[in-house]
Amino acid sequence: MRDRWGIVTSITMPHSSQNDKAQLLTRGPVLRAIASIAIPMALVMVVNAVFSYLDLWFIARLGPDALHAMDVLFPYINLSNALVYAGLGTGVSVVVARQATRGGASWEGVLKVGLVLAIPLSLIFVLGAVCGKDVLLRALGTDASRAMAGIYSFWYFLFFPIMAFGAVISSAMRGTGHALRPALYSVGCILLKALLTPLLSYESVGLGWGIQGAAVATVVAYTLLFLLLIGDLYRGRPGLRIRHLNANPDRQVYQRIVRSGIVAAQVPVLASVVLLLVLDVMAARSVPMADAFSLAKRFELYLIQLTVCLGCGTMVVMSASLESGNAPRVWSTMRSALKVLFAAGLPLVIGMGLFSDVFYQSLTTESAIISEGRKYFTYGGLHMLFTLGIILLNFGFQGVGQPFRALPYLFFSIVLVQGGGSWLLRSALLDSSVYYLFISAGSAVAFFMALRALRATLMADAAQEAAPVLTIVDA
Repeated sequence: MRDRWGIVTSITMPHSSQNDKAQLLTRGPVLRAIASIAIPMALVMVVNAVFSYLDLWFIARLGPDALHAMDVLFPYINLSNALVYAGLGTGVSVVVARQATRGGASWEGVLKVGLVLAIPLSLIFVLGAVCGKDVLLRALGTDASRAMAGIYSFWYFLFFPIMAFGAVISSAMRGTGHALRPALYSVGCILLKALLTPLLSYESVGLGWGIQGAAVATVVAYTLLFLLLIGDLYRGRPGLRIRHLNANPDRQVYQRIVRSGIVAAQVPVLASVVLLLVLDVMAARSVPMADAFSLAKRFELYLIQLTVCLGCGTMVVMSASLESGNAPRVWSTMRSALKVLFAAGLPLVIGMGLFSDVFYQSLTTESAIISEGRKYFTYGGLHMLFTLGIILLNFGFQGVGQPFRALPYLFFSIVLVQGGGSWLLRSALLDSSVYYLFISAGSAVAFFMALRALRATLMADAAQEAAPVLTIVDA
């Protein structure tokens, strides 16, 4: 049977599982519905952050050339993950959420589209690592570091399509509300990676493959994750059974996934480019200033990852509620998510303003960096908080099918405020606190503008849905 998006379906889904999930996403308590998606993702994010650091620590033990190689490869790896996980994965989750609430069977076509899109997207990075490594590694200063980076990138990106397939499947499961099992699999595979890295890399305890061992450990872990997810889909363990992928999705499904994915991927890419620009300006004036700002952004990244978990849960619940015709629940979901964000974020901002020395002293003993970091969190802490708010609103726009409505506010906050405001740092007469105050004020303005736009969008949608009802009553 073909639904209104032109998707032919062939998935069976147990009625009890389907009804329970649909009821929770569309009619159940809002915070519980959000938590069903956000908490399993947050678990993965926390564990991944800890073991990513541990993985880097293992590689650093191979020598300074290995660490330098990973530092140069990090932007390329981060870009690939942003496009696949944040971009394509978000698009799949949004469309699946809407399809699943229309009976639970029609999301197979969306999964097929996601897997098809993952092929060319991942192959771009494979070709870049294999054919364009001379350009990629031109910044490396020694032959040893260049060789190590080439080895790691070859093994990592050779199997990147498998990682992309795993990201699409787990995103599809989250879109139907089944987020716990992919999260538990991810945690298990991350632990396996932490165990394999020293065993494959060090001669003293294992095979002694060096940096190739670290890359192979990553490939093994993510390949296992993909196999576990595929096995679950065919056995129907998460309540979702695929008989065969014979769906014939039309162009609208591709467009819906790509539209949401482009918006989600542009944020980390744009933010990374602007950050490089700001750090370059800061380094020209003061190296400790650049170091302090960079460390603050690393701290902010941890909070962004948690906000993404909250945003994904909010997006799925908003999308499911909208599709089921429960318009009041859509705004209620966003309002509840914002309360959670600010209830947790505001005390954190105040605490970092008072005790940021503890954070910086755990990483460095240089007093100039510690002093500059204290200044950032005192005057720029609100920038961090409202940036998280804008990211959450971005997920809200995607949940209601208006992903591009958030772009002007993201552009204003990231490019014009944070990037354009860096000209204030070029003057030695101005203290850096002026810049931090400027980005805090600018981010606050961008947040409230985006909030107003989202509220107006929801009110307009509600008015359109109510219009036919009023006409019938009058008649």
